[in-house]
Amino acid sequence: MATWDEILEDRNTYPDDLKVENAGGLTLGELRNGVIPKRDMTKLTERHKSERESLQSELQRHQQGTAVLQQQLQAALAAQGVARAGGYGHVFAFGGGGAVIVETTAKHHATHPGPGVHTNHYLDADLAAMAPEASEGSRGRFSRLSELIEERQPSSIEDVIEIMKDHGSSPQAICLHPDPEEGEEASAVMFSMVTELETKTMWVAPGNPCENDYIQISLEAVA
Repeated sequence: MATWDEILEDRNTYPDDLKVENAGGLTLGELRNGVIPKRDMTKLTERHKSERESLQSELQRHQQGTAVLQQQLQAALAAQGVARAGGYGHVFAFGGGGAVIVETTAKHHATHPGPGVHTNHYLDADLAAMAPEASEGSRGRFSRLSELIEERQPSSIEDVIEIMKDHGSSPQAICLHPDPEEGEEASAVMFSMVTELETKTMWVAPGNPCENDYIQISLEAVA
């Protein structure tokens, strides 16, 4: 066996049947004639197939990641606005399962990639530090929503609607009813909405969803 450096230094003195170091078991004659033995061709083909599949998988992951980043960027730009007076929480969902939450103040914003729960307080620590302390009602609804989604793993419109009707959290329920003692200042659900992006369909219930039916609305003409 000889190295490439040794062969190149005096290439005419080496026989064709000499095996070349780091050449996959090929002889000098095979390399000179561009011949690859069948056993090595099989190994090479299998290796190239594996490498090709790995590259295709990596490219697919890259494309998916790029699409998600583009969605998140578009959502953040849409939420920031130009003349905002206060802070809001924007929940964006995209066809194919992508989602992002964008929290804003008058001058700042934070993003939370992926599907998730949001109520009426900041999840981002920096934005939360600028805001009043989160109310017990908002924290209670957040905790209850997180619990129900983890427990039930909703996979249909009906599953989501049942969660929207829930009264299991305190001091405020997900399906929040007005406190008569608070009069016009009472907090309450104004409407409940569920959307299925793949079919471009929305279901809306006026007021509390435990008391009112959801109306199905097609978004085909506007989506």
